[in-house]
Amino acid sequence: MNSADQNVIDDDINLRDLLLLLWAHKLLIMLTCGIGVIYGAYLALNADKKFTANATFMLSEKGGESKFSAINLGGDVAALAGMSGLGLSQRASVTQESFEGRNFIEKVNKKVNLEADRYFNKYNAVTQKDPFWKSKLKSLIGYQNSSTDPYQLMWHGIIKKYKENIVLDISPKQIITIKVTHESNIRASEIANSIMEMILRADKNKIINRAQDQLDYLSNALADALSELEMAQSDLKTFALENRAQPLENFVIGSLTLDELRGQLKLTISLYNAISEVKKILQKKSIDENDYLNLSKGFPIVDKVEFRRILGQSEIISSWAWPEKRIVQTVLDTLIERKKRQQLIIRESQKKAERSSDELKVYAKLKRKEKISEATYKVLIEQVKTQSMSLGYKPDTSVIYEKSSPPVYPSEPRRKIYIIYGFLSGLLIGSLLSIWFSLLNKVYYSKHSIMVNVKAKFAANARSLIRLRSKSLYDLKNTMKQKPIPILRDLSMEIHKNPSSFVVVSSLNTKLKSVELARLLASFMQIDIMKIAIIDFSRKAKVSINIDVSDTVGAFCIIENDDKVSLLQLKSDQNPIDFISQRDFFDDIDHLNKTFDLIILCADNNDSLSLTRAIQLKDVFHILLTRVKHSKVKMVSQILDIKSVQGLLHV
Repeated sequence: MNSADQNVIDDDINLRDLLLLLWAHKLLIMLTCGIGVIYGAYLALNADKKFTANATFMLSEKGGESKFSAINLGGDVAALAGMSGLGLSQRASVTQESFEGRNFIEKVNKKVNLEADRYFNKYNAVTQKDPFWKSKLKSLIGYQNSSTDPYQLMWHGIIKKYKENIVLDISPKQIITIKVTHESNIRASEIANSIMEMILRADKNKIINRAQDQLDYLSNALADALSELEMAQSDLKTFALENRAQPLENFVIGSLTLDELRGQLKLTISLYNAISEVKKILQKKSIDENDYLNLSKGFPIVDKVEFRRILGQSEIISSWAWPEKRIVQTVLDTLIERKKRQQLIIRESQKKAERSSDELKVYAKLKRKEKISEATYKVLIEQVKTQSMSLGYKPDTSVIYEKSSPPVYPSEPRRKIYIIYGFLSGLLIGSLLSIWFSLLNKVYYSKHSIMVNVKAKFAANARSLIRLRSKSLYDLKNTMKQKPIPILRDLSMEIHKNPSSFVVVSSLNTKLKSVELARLLASFMQIDIMKIAIIDFSRKAKVSINIDVSDTVGAFCIIENDDKVSLLQLKSDQNPIDFISQRDFFDDIDHLNKTFDLIILCADNNDSLSLTRAIQLKDVFHILLTRVKHSKVKMVSQILDIKSVQGLLHV
């Protein structure tokens, strides 16, 4: 078995022992529980009564929310259009946060006069003074009290009492419940209703003020928009007076004219280039048809009417004739002059087009500003109209689910809770006392714990033997013959396995004494034709006065005999337990081996410890009688330290 399994077993054993320990002291625990219940009932009957009044309501769902949306307004106006105020859950959270603030508590005080309520205001300037002995002691040691404003001390107590007795709860559906606890049911109801009315009125005023603020903001924004619109229209009028009225049309006309002039310049340049090439060809010595083909291929304008006309040629393509050099030179000069003139005109037109473009930009900016101002003005004026109408009609959508009425039954003291607490306290105290008593007594509370500690080879329950303890040796012999007892049979078998002729029986606070077990065991074992001697070394051993001196064995005499079983005691008047301390003790015990086959030595309680010490060096079969809740752990441990136990019987 590994260490983890062993730890689990030990934990189980401890828990079982603890439960058995508590069960062993059940009467004590029942007594403490009863006392606890009685004390709890006494407190419940004599505690001051307190009443809790509830007021349940819900704030207005609208909360001053605006129904308008931002329609591409931008900036502050867009924020205003989406300005819906706080939602229901947010307003409820704000209410809960401010509920315990001093400002709100002071308003409640003005409404219900908490200062005059002795339940909330327990401040008394007289009781705050130090007693004579304390003030004298402080003066001797030079200690000075810090001066505190009595008014602040009073309010400190009121606020503390307020937070303890007035609670605001908010459900997931934003339903608000105010709970007020007071020693007067009427006063509790009055305070709850007053606080509810204050919260509803404050919330309604906030909604109205928020709507009024929205209207004021819209009005100011509308005035600004109107001013901007008038300014835009004035700027546009000034522009129309200082410039041409139609800048867009002028810009378009100028652009078209400029394009046309650029086209004419391009045609002039093409004609000039083609005629320059003709001039080069005419300077050749010989001109053929290929020169014309190359000319028309390089300059397609050669085959156009404009080229033929400028050279005075026939417009028919097939009727080409090379012009004279003089004409070509004249045309080139003309084209050069035309090109210069067209370039000059284009520059002038371009400047006019740029001026028209600048005017158009200014005009478009002013026009756009006018349209934006006009649109803003129209939207704002509609919102101002609607907001004015909504401000004039504000439906109250708050709901009061339950107005507080004076409670009939007190909320405190809760008698069942007092009784339960009393019972649990009694249970706890009884359990602690049981554990404390068990630590003082240090006894075993389970057979299992005894077996684990003793570790005997043979263990059995001997409770059934108690009914036979008062019988004589003769009656016991007859009983064993008629109905043998299994426990004695098994124990006899273990004794026979041991070569020693001595058996020691120790009894620790059990109902069955050691000598009684020895009588039972000897009565059973005599069936094996064994002569058995029993000697009781206990201080309370039964002593026989009428002794037959002739019937002796060594230092002992037989006080009871039946067939092969003999009960011995000392011939002298010496106490049996004192005999074991004598020097001749072992010699006298060994002398009995000449007469008896088996010798059983018995002792009870503390005497068993002395007997165990006496036979420590002797080979014996040791039997230990134990009893749950009576046999002490310390005694068993001392016996085991001296001599191991082979047989364990629970009685």
